[in-house]
Amino acid sequence: PPPPPPPSPPKHQQPQQPQQARQAQPKRKQFKRSSLMPSIGSVLPVTWLDGKPRVGTVVQIRSKSGQPSQFYIRYHDFDRRMDEWVSTERLHLEEFRKQVIAEKDGAATRAESPAIGAEPSDSSTKVTRLTKRKRLDEQGAHAATQDDESEEKHKETLKYISSIQFGAHLIKTWYFSPYPEEFARVPKLFVCEWCLKYYATAASFLAHGCSLRHPPGREIYRKGALSVYEVDGAVATHKLYCQNLCLLAKLFLFHKTLFFDPQPFWFYVMTESDSRGHAHLVGYFSKEKDAETNNVACILTLPHHQRKGYGRFLIDFSYELSRFEARPGTPERPLSDLGLISYRRYWSWTLLNLLLTIRGVVTIDGIAKHTGIASRDVFETLQWLGLAQVWKPGEAEICVNQRMVQDCLTAQQLRPPQVALDSKCLRWTPRLARLAQSTEAANPSKTEERRGSRPGSRSRSRNTRGTAQ
Repeated sequence: PPPPPPPSPPKHQQPQQPQQARQAQPKRKQFKRSSLMPSIGSVLPVTWLDGKPRVGTVVQIRSKSGQPSQFYIRYHDFDRRMDEWVSTERLHLEEFRKQVIAEKDGAATRAESPAIGAEPSDSSTKVTRLTKRKRLDEQGAHAATQDDESEEKHKETLKYISSIQFGAHLIKTWYFSPYPEEFARVPKLFVCEWCLKYYATAASFLAHGCSLRHPPGREIYRKGALSVYEVDGAVATHKLYCQNLCLLAKLFLFHKTLFFDPQPFWFYVMTESDSRGHAHLVGYFSKEKDAETNNVACILTLPHHQRKGYGRFLIDFSYELSRFEARPGTPERPLSDLGLISYRRYWSWTLLNLLLTIRGVVTIDGIAKHTGIASRDVFETLQWLGLAQVWKPGEAEICVNQRMVQDCLTAQQLRPPQVALDSKCLRWTPRLARLAQSTEAANPSKTEERRGSRPGSRSRSRNTRGTAQ
């Protein structure tokens, strides 16, 4: 008879398979939550000034003893002047780590799952792992390239100077300004309010001993405590002051293009005098000498003097010079968000008050000649107010009455200027007239010969001047 079959093993004892036949499931890499820190380009919530979390992007990282200590945050849906360096305590790291782990787990699950419709084979596991490793390497290289590009892109726009000591005022800066390297990385910069020189320490600032008590140049306007000085960037003794003024302005203007050669510009500096007669800087605007239409290249009111009506005064002052020159002007583009608001309110107030006094037919060019505002700005402002209608390209019509103008004044909540400009206090001559006067003073004999070359020319020129006056 055949031998009996061998006894079957118990159910709880499973036969051991050879090592090559076993296919162990790959273990997912475990991440320590405490070791996950934001890197350049990471998006996470940050506690803002009001105590509420705001979403921002990490642009740069400062390290101390090999560990990240400060993060430069660019907030979403906010202007860049809100960018700041924050400490680790203000970062919502738990939410950031949860999000990173969830994204990594999701990516690992997608990489391990086989493709739909793929035929199974013996080498499928090996190919998948090689492909996965290759993809991870490519992603790492791509991320490193993006980090390098992002760092290079934002390197010149990082705001390292957090505040400046300007006289008795500690002012928080808004944007990056290209100060020299030894001054650009200090958190607090000391700026002299008279000569505008800058220092990295309080000791060096106190030791410089400035003797100025007003801007250089010629005072062309004074009424009460307010004065305006005209500073020529081409004058050698004024060049350093103008360069320092541009560096100071760049801390609060994002769209400003910094010119280290101020020779082609006039600088109109506004000051406010104290009881001792010292003229403190309030703001300024610059104007290119050879510009045909632009009457302002850059305009700024210092933050501690804002909301006092000084910005509107500077805008009105620039148009007063345009009216003196009989040449309508417009500010240089692009305008900042605050600049656009200020100009639009000035244009609206000026045009609506003019329309209240006009009777009969009026043209865009006529309004521009009367106000000094460029025709394009006149039309765009009236169109924004809903007072101009375009029937077809090249043809527009303004149809208003006093009630419509009053409704616009009420709807826009336009108010009279806080600081009114008095044109009688302006002592200024247009540049072309000054050049003609200097030419006549330098060559009086040629001027007399030119005047006497034709009979009656001298009498006609006298009559012309008398009529113009």
